[in-house]
Formats: sequence, C-alpha cells, structure tokens
Amino acid sequence: MIYNLNQAQEEECMAVRRIREQDQKQVHSFKVLVVYFSIILLVKLIQLVSHWVNSSPIDSLWSHVALSLLSAVAIPVLIVRIRRLSATDYNSTPVAELVEAAKRRYQPLVSTLLLVAGFMLLLLFFAPSLSDGNRAFIWGGFSGIMLGAVICYVERRRFIRSISNQ
Repeated sequence: MIYNLNQAQEEECMAVRRIREQDQKQVHSFKVLVVYFSIILLVKLIQLVSHWVNSSPIDSLWSHVALSLLSAVAIPVLIVRIRRLSATDYNSTPVAELVEAAKRRYQPLVSTLLLVAGFMLLLLFFAPSLSDGNRAFIWGGFSGIMLGAVICYVERRRFIRSISNQ
C-alpha cells in the first residue's frame, strides 16, 4: 500500500514538473514573439510615416497597415498570456486542477490552424499585387506554417498524453 502511495505521489510530481517546464517554454516563446511583433510594429510604423511624408502611391500601403494592426493587437494579447502563465501557483494548486487547466491550455487548436491556412490561401488568391512576384515565397510560407502547425499539434498531443497517464 505504501509503495502505491509513493508511486502515485511520484507520478503527480512528474506531471507538475512537466506542466511547469511546458509553461516556461510557452512563456519564453511568447516573450520572443513580443519582441518580434514589437520590431515589426516599429518598422511598419516607420514605413507608414515615410509613405505619408513622401506622398507615395498607396499600392502597398494596405500591407503596412495590416501588419501594424496585427502587431498592435498581438503584443497586448501575448503580454496578458505571459502574466497569466507566470502567475500559476504550482505548489498550492491541487494536481488534478493543474492537469485539467494544462489540458485545456495546451489542447491543439485545429480551428486556429484552419484559420491561418485560409488566410494564407486568401492572400495568395485575392491579393494579386502582393502575390504576383512572390507566389513562391507565399507558397513556401504556407507550407512552413502548415508543417509547423502539424509539428505543434503532434507535440501538444504528446504532452497531454504524458500528463494524463497518472
């Protein structure tokens, strides 16, 4: 009986450790994305100001505005996610609650994957001024995003299985 109790406690400790490690990886990834989107926002704002000062034609202005808006929305969302993950208390939260929260948080997002794929295809087919000379680049980006999404899906499924085996 004591052996089973110690083994169960050990499995719970391993699950909490895996969740903590996964959360730390996620926080690190979000911090990298915040830096990336901050740089994109800065560059696109400089380009928009340059467009405005030089009174350039508006042929590619929409892409600068779209990327600026995307970055302006992504940065606060990522910062909120970082704060929520950093505020997780691994010591006082019951293990079952922690595992359920991690399962919900790391559930593979198939709908997001389909949304990104749809956006890339729309960009390819309905933005001819952008995609005329860049079709290979857009197809390469689409393929890379799809490959990354599949790898992320497989890793998340593996993680959920690893914390569910209690």
